[in-house]
Amino acid sequence: MNVKQQTCIFLVCLLSLSAVVFAQGPNSTGTYYHRAHGKHGEELKTAFYEIIKNPSVVHYDSLWKAYTYTDMNPEGYVWDMYSNITRYEDPTDKNLHKNSYEGSGLNREHSFPKSWFNSVKPAYSDIVHVIPADGNINVQRSNWPYGTTNADGSKDFRSANDFSKRGACTYPGYTGTVFEPNDEYKGDFARIYFYMATCYEPLIEDWSCEMLGGTRYQPYADWAYNLLMDWAKKDPVSEKERLRNNAIWQIQGNRNPFVDYPGLEEYIWGDLSEIDFCYDETSTEIEPVVATSCDIYLNKTTFGIDWAPKNTRNYWERYPLTFEQDGVSVTYNFGTEGQYMYANPSQIRLYKYNTLSFKTEANDMTSIEFNVVRNDNGKEFFPSTGTMEGYKWTGNAREVLFTVTDGNGHVQVSGVHVEVADATGIETVPVETDNNNVPEAIYGIDGRKYDTLQPGVNIVRMKNGRVIKIYK
Repeated sequence: MNVKQQTCIFLVCLLSLSAVVFAQGPNSTGTYYHRAHGKHGEELKTAFYEIIKNPSVVHYDSLWKAYTYTDMNPEGYVWDMYSNITRYEDPTDKNLHKNSYEGSGLNREHSFPKSWFNSVKPAYSDIVHVIPADGNINVQRSNWPYGTTNADGSKDFRSANDFSKRGACTYPGYTGTVFEPNDEYKGDFARIYFYMATCYEPLIEDWSCEMLGGTRYQPYADWAYNLLMDWAKKDPVSEKERLRNNAIWQIQGNRNPFVDYPGLEEYIWGDLSEIDFCYDETSTEIEPVVATSCDIYLNKTTFGIDWAPKNTRNYWERYPLTFEQDGVSVTYNFGTEGQYMYANPSQIRLYKYNTLSFKTEANDMTSIEFNVVRNDNGKEFFPSTGTMEGYKWTGNAREVLFTVTDGNGHVQVSGVHVEVADATGIETVPVETDNNNVPEAIYGIDGRKYDTLQPGVNIVRMKNGRVIKIYK
């Protein structure tokens, strides 16, 4: 590691933890992306994965209604990125759900084809990549990869006005059949594919198609990677993409960072991958929040909304609820294809597929004990990490996500008690440094020596002889 970079990262991590002032991200995102600050390359991509993973997607059948929020153009028609002759006014109209000829009806198009990822959820109905498109052109596209083509063969396809095409690939590195969207939307699709590589980081390297074949870090085949990077440069982020991104945030609780940060792909894979990312241009320091043990009430007052009585399948108005207290962030979410969310003056309810997650930044949680008012049908909690005994979770984690068993009924939760690891051993290092006040050696709690700070506790020996303990 470059010594200058190491010193910079180290000093940022060791700034005083007594006060926290965060800059604001783009497009009114506030501190949504602040955990990616100061990272680059592969580490930056994983940081974004941690931020946008597990979207609370709507049911596949509910995408039609969701499109009325995400994909209507200023003229009041569905924004169709495959055709420029369609004029669909109401995507929920079942009479339009057909594909006889161009202009006859709409489909829900998996721009990243579902056959490539075996229709796994939540990707199956992730609205970031499942777009409304002309039904007939959707059939013509099938599951062919994106690319460039002359479409001059007898079996090739061209839509009205040559807006989109299908034929032999002309982009260097691949000669198979491809589907080429219009230049106007090529950047949109590139940023969707960057999102898929990030949101589904642990899964995508095991998916299969002609465009894939890389690694967890960069999952695309060389030709596809070059194509997507070219398209992103030539077709910059548009206002359409920004508005769609904002609407998606309200519906499924996550965002496409490649829309919020034009050129972000360069910081992850491209020419800027050795330069630290700054989530806001005015931000110079990010200080991790040290959590303290606390009791947190879970009800409509906590989250600031009253969703009782429940309203079936009202996804598009029920974005995830978030709350932060004493350094512990709580998110109450629909979960994959959940049907209900409920918050009244005294409780929230966890129905099938709902999720309740807890997250800290600087120190680990060690236990979470639930105050359960009622438990229908003997439902049990399932944590993403750690162990559950009755209504008490124990572990050692910065983040834990809870779901409940399938079936009918629900769990009524009025609050939790969260215990966190002691962080009082952290010592502050002054910003002013000299040649002796820089890291000489970094050790994990396992006794191994590392080149960079590791998640959790680090023991650091400075060149001036001082030994300190820090959390990352």
